[in-house]
Amino acid sequence: MTELTWQKSSFSEAGGANCLYVAAAPTGPVHLRESDHPDTTLT
Repeated sequence: MTELTWQKSSFSEAGGANCLYVAAAPTGPVHLRESDHPDTTLT
């Protein structure tokens, strides 16, 4: 699997546990994850 580069949403709390991250895979899918469950992603 390709290494994803995650970016934190600008609407996330600074340093908090309520952060949303997004990453775009080279093949097209967009991945989402939450900071409190980083091993679970939505594609």
